[in-house]
Amino acid sequence: MAEEDAAAAALAEAQQQQQQDAAQQGAERRGSRKSLRASLRSVTSGLSAGLRKSSRASMPRAAGDADADAEVDADAKAGDDGEARAARDSEAGSLVEPVARVESNGGVIGFVGDMLARVVGTPSVRIVSRGDSAMVKLNVGGTIFTTSVGTIRGGSSSVLKELVLYEPRQLQLDEDGVPVEDEEDDEPDPRAFDEDGNIFIDHDPKHFGTLLNYMRPNTPASLPEVDSREWHEIRSDAEFFDMHDLLADMDDLEEEQARVAADAQSRNNATTEKLLAMQGRELERMRVELHRLQFEKERAENEGRPIFAKMEYAYNLMVAGVTGSGKSASLNFILNQQVCEVSGSQAQGTRGCHLRDAVLDDKHFVSYLDTQGLGADTSITDEELLEQIMLSAESIRQMGIINNILVSNDLTSRSTPAATANLLTLCELFTSLRRSCFVVFTKWNTNAVLSEWNAPLKRWVKKYRRARSMDRITTDPPSYDELYRAYCNYLLKSLTNRQDGGAFAKVAMFLSFFESRVIWAFNLDAVQVEDMEDGELEPYVQYLYEFYRRKALTALRRGSTIIKTEDLPFLKDEEDTMGDVAQRLVRHRDAKIQQLEHMGMDPNKARSLRTSFQNMFTAAAENMEHRVYDVQNIGSTEILGLIDNPIDPDVALEASTDVCVIQ
Repeated sequence: MAEEDAAAAALAEAQQQQQQDAAQQGAERRGSRKSLRASLRSVTSGLSAGLRKSSRASMPRAAGDADADAEVDADAKAGDDGEARAARDSEAGSLVEPVARVESNGGVIGFVGDMLARVVGTPSVRIVSRGDSAMVKLNVGGTIFTTSVGTIRGGSSSVLKELVLYEPRQLQLDEDGVPVEDEEDDEPDPRAFDEDGNIFIDHDPKHFGTLLNYMRPNTPASLPEVDSREWHEIRSDAEFFDMHDLLADMDDLEEEQARVAADAQSRNNATTEKLLAMQGRELERMRVELHRLQFEKERAENEGRPIFAKMEYAYNLMVAGVTGSGKSASLNFILNQQVCEVSGSQAQGTRGCHLRDAVLDDKHFVSYLDTQGLGADTSITDEELLEQIMLSAESIRQMGIINNILVSNDLTSRSTPAATANLLTLCELFTSLRRSCFVVFTKWNTNAVLSEWNAPLKRWVKKYRRARSMDRITTDPPSYDELYRAYCNYLLKSLTNRQDGGAFAKVAMFLSFFESRVIWAFNLDAVQVEDMEDGELEPYVQYLYEFYRRKALTALRRGSTIIKTEDLPFLKDEEDTMGDVAQRLVRHRDAKIQQLEHMGMDPNKARSLRTSFQNMFTAAAENMEHRVYDVQNIGSTEILGLIDNPIDPDVALEASTDVCVIQ
């Protein structure tokens, strides 16, 4: 406590001493001003006396005026000396025009510039006139620079203007010619002078000439290279002299330089990315070729084994879709094996393409191709689509034939615009193979989907979820057509707002591409997969899994076609022309999406679209249980007819002349 009191007392004493010092300095300044004014009074009093004597000299002379004449002669001589000195000062020139005269009681008193300078203690400043053409000399760091008042006045340097164009406060005199004291006149003179009377500026003179050239009209100022050492030195000088227009121009040049550098960097990055992409494709080709050799070796070995010798080759499958939509899980479901690695949420998506063989059942084995998924967050570009085709091309060729193309679609949540656009891209890519394409609905058996729209399955699960064995289950789960009707009715009800019109139009177009070619993949989570491998899967889940797998295999057999991979349109082109194919597909997709969004916002077309969509899914649901798919344009022709310049859904089928339906 004592230490705190001592510290507080010391602080108070220091503050008091500071106040006393400030008061003493103020008193000294006021005393200096009073002394100056006293000197001025003395000078002006003497001049006034001289004026009075001069006036008396012009009056009639009287006796005893000899002394007065002597005083007049002395004053005249002093006046001659003052005029001589004033003439010398005038010849030498000055920076600030001296006071020429002082008005007092109607009389004019001559006021000599150097006399005032001696009294005040300020050297004569050299300006003969205040016109723009007047010459100015500045001492910058010991170097003399000569310019004009107009250059300083027209420039943006507030610092130089304050120094060169500074005007001292005018001297006010009373009736007796004595200067009037002004206690408020505390404004200091901002100027400093050298011994020759030039304004002195304590700064590096290295680039001051460049600054003067910049201020001079019609004189180009040469600036150094942007971001060089000299550039930063000039910028520092411009900041010191407050030349805001020069600073603004330098900012513009720096931004332009940054933009040019960014463009160059962007071009370099694009070139680097292109080279890396070419290198990646080449590495992928090598990987595919190695895989092809391994594939042929394994197939030769498998065909020689007894287990494969008794089997028939069922069909070749290719799975495509958006990343994370369940492509690999769908293949595992169809094959009833965990042959495809399913990625988790931290690293979704198959990388590259994987061509494999697997046993389907006791009588058949299949080949399948799991492709790399398209992005779900951004619409695929023509370059990315070309890369996808190039990655898949060699593997597809090695398959020889394709029976079914499966496009997976995740139903756990509404698709993003980018995901929908990429699904429509696949439709554009496989237009000529439409009769072989199936949409595979995934993740529709989750609790969220059951609560949202899958009422038929929810009722069935509620009835049999406590069944102790599969024998206790006496009713089949909802059929394909029941699930399809429930999902499409959900779309009709949920996408009713005008803002949802574009999204509904795109979903309707996507589903109409597949018509009745639908597979409902019953996906198991990781725990359920382990339970099934251990024989501990819940009976109702086991029943659902087996029921919908049988349905899926039936649908694949009914919709199986034979397409020679060598006849695929997008594989016929050489690599140089595949880029044009990808650009055309993406451009066509974007145009169709724009038309669909416009159609969804048009109330009349939106109503017609809903009617056509309802007709389509009703006919498709009825056709799902037929033995052979009816590939007529069920409702899709009506939907396509609502779009300006629609595309025939069966266009380019002539390119696949060997396509046939397996009865």
